[in-house]
Amino acid sequence: MRKIEIVASDERLITPSGLSLVGQVLGKSDMIRKANRMRTEKRSQPQIGTGDILLTMIGLLALGKSDFENVNEFHTDEEFYTLSLGLRSGIPSESSLRNRLDDIGTSMNTQILEGNISMFRECGFKPTALNCGCVPVDFDVSPFDNSGSHKKGVSRTYKNVDGYAPIFAYIGTEGYLCNAELREGSQHCQSGTPEFLVETISAAKQMTDKQLLFRMDSGNDALENMLILHWSDPQLKFLIKHNFRRENRFEIAEKLKSVCQNITHPREGKTVYIGSTWREVAARKCDKITIRMVYEITERTMKDPYVFDFIPFREDMVERDIEEALVKDVTKLLLELGTGFAFLGNQYHLNVGGDDFYIDLLFYNLNLRCYVVIELKTGEFKPEYAGQLNFYLSAVDGILKHDAGNPSIGLLLCKSKNNLVAEYALKDMSKPMGVSEYTITKRLPEELEKQLPSVEDIESRIKK
Repeated sequence: MRKIEIVASDERLITPSGLSLVGQVLGKSDMIRKANRMRTEKRSQPQIGTGDILLTMIGLLALGKSDFENVNEFHTDEEFYTLSLGLRSGIPSESSLRNRLDDIGTSMNTQILEGNISMFRECGFKPTALNCGCVPVDFDVSPFDNSGSHKKGVSRTYKNVDGYAPIFAYIGTEGYLCNAELREGSQHCQSGTPEFLVETISAAKQMTDKQLLFRMDSGNDALENMLILHWSDPQLKFLIKHNFRRENRFEIAEKLKSVCQNITHPREGKTVYIGSTWREVAARKCDKITIRMVYEITERTMKDPYVFDFIPFREDMVERDIEEALVKDVTKLLLELGTGFAFLGNQYHLNVGGDDFYIDLLFYNLNLRCYVVIELKTGEFKPEYAGQLNFYLSAVDGILKHDAGNPSIGLLLCKSKNNLVAEYALKDMSKPMGVSEYTITKRLPEELEKQLPSVEDIESRIKK
């Protein structure tokens, strides 16, 4: 293998310069040697080995180029790219690259996975463990946007774009790639995952001898996954986000809160419950396994009432008047609401099914990572207001919310409310929302006014 020495110089570096490092790392795997021994039916440019086909495609991907036609750029400086990637028989043409990769298909998945493991070990990489001593293995489905493409497998993803939805497994706190699988865009995240999980467990064990912690999202909250992780190795640990499906999460939360011993109050209006319990899961018809369920419940209470004393008050004010007054002094409004709020607009337009809707006030909270929808009503609370707010929350989650964000929160501000009516109206709503009164004060209470310095007192202190 050719030795590369890195020294300081005044020579100009170009974008592809890093390919030499890519070639060096790939050279530590026997994947290319195994690929060169592979025989395929379509022998376009037969003098070029299958290993060189793979190296060329990997080189393109390393440069952020995924189209086969991009290989023509390699032909502009064949000596550089051949040397950098360690090609033995030259750079393939665009048509050869396309045909040969189509011919290979998924037949080399096993060899590629083994090659990744051997390359990882030969390079001396060691995945870093968490503070608990376990090495994490994280699963993630990452939809691609292949809109306009007519390739096989391109279909509608859960991100509402046409593309693929590959699944990845990452090991260590660094996120080294442990396993990957290309999937159709419309494929459910759990479909094929048990087989992928078995492969990943085997690969992860070859990449570290430390205890493993498998972490999966709620889309993979399936009995089959739990059984694989539970029975494959007693030393394996796993953490799967629970999918409530049709369960009433609020009832479950209330039960857990009633027995929780670890309760904290980080700030006013916020209570956190942390604990664990055990639940039985049916493994077979006559067999059960016990799974530890860890929970963290965050309970946030809203201010009731909100005092908008910075609004110029008129008895005949309507909702739009209050809204405009709040927008004019949005800074004070944000301070009243709390920290981390970003104002996105008033009368925020949403188009749902061809119909137009307008949200009174829309915010985004950076701390909670969610949208906050505020609806203003000048009269007393009515049950139908809750249905309207619930619709807005569903629309915002469907149109604006990113996958990494949390469900939107709704706040209905009314001039007054009947607490029992509001409780019944919100009881079976699945969206997080609340109803609060607002008051508009025309002057300070006399007791408070007496405790505050006068304008004259402040001016005299400044002069001193």
